[in-house]
Amino acid sequence: MRSISTGEGVQNSISTAPGRTAVATDHALSPLSAAPDGTPVVEWRAPYDRRPARKPGQLSWGTGTTPSFFGPEHGTEFVTIVDNAAPH
Repeated sequence: MRSISTGEGVQNSISTAPGRTAVATDHALSPLSAAPDGTPVVEWRAPYDRRPARKPGQLSWGTGTTPSFFGPEHGTEFVTIVDNAAPH
């Protein structure tokens, strides 16, 4: 079972789609779904390049964006964020 690591913060909004919620912590992107008993299940975890420090204008060190669902059929097949990679 995957988990969102202790010490990771959620500084941006979360996104929802039918049956899924995407959370971007200040370290990784993770879509979550519900187990049969209703407890959250982390489907996968993808760390991203957050670079060595918070960029000017950002409130927190991390992605700075809300996850977005998209896709060709239902608009929910994929989820993405913009990372904090330097120099952009």
